[in-house]
Amino acid sequence: MTKLSAYDVKSQRRCKLFLIICLCLTMLVMTIYFTRQANSQLPIIQGIILNEAMTFEPFELRDHHNQVFTDKNFSDNWFLISYGYTHCPDVCPTTLMLMKQFSEQLITFDHTKQIKLLFYTIDPLRDTQQVMQQYMNYFGDNFIGLRPSANDLYLNFETNLALKYLITSSAVSTNLQTNNVDNAILDKSYQVSHGLTLYLVNPDGKLQAILHPKIDPFGKANFSVEQIYQDFIISRQYYRTNIKQ
Repeated sequence: MTKLSAYDVKSQRRCKLFLIICLCLTMLVMTIYFTRQANSQLPIIQGIILNEAMTFEPFELRDHHNQVFTDKNFSDNWFLISYGYTHCPDVCPTTLMLMKQFSEQLITFDHTKQIKLLFYTIDPLRDTQQVMQQYMNYFGDNFIGLRPSANDLYLNFETNLALKYLITSSAVSTNLQTNNVDNAILDKSYQVSHGLTLYLVNPDGKLQAILHPKIDPFGKANFSVEQIYQDFIISRQYYRTNIKQ
């Protein structure tokens, strides 16, 4: 047997390394290709249908009756989630009313059981359990108001949905410690801003779709009952056909 020189050994190693790199690059290209192919076949909605529904990290909230609400409550029903705050002058009440009308339309035309409607407050300092209970009464029995729990597990809920909001106030840090709600309300610099997105959770308790509003020519974002209804029907059909076998 002929003994290979050091040069030949190095050449073989380079060749093997090159082949491994080529194989990895080929697999990467194929992965990207098939991922794009799969994504291109997703139904089109005003938002995103998740190819693989997302599992929620364990979270803990309190509903407007002060009962514990966790990720385990997401079962055997479709859930439509919105977020905001009760002092919101226009966007939040308008969105909640559209959700209510969508739910009623779903029962009338689709003859399906009620979808659960959830509203999560990002302003728990002012939106106490009593305030949330009164606010939810305006929109019907099918709504569940949610607010952060006393522990940090509510952060998982916000992170799971990537909620976008900002609260600015010179008194917030002090009031959060002293729970001085009156001072926060009187503080004229207290401002809350948030995004406008709806989240659809399937009966398996997983995030199935993210619904985005339409933007009008003036740059204003808004939903419509027809849009929510259509996007839900398409998302539900995708779930039944591709996920719930």
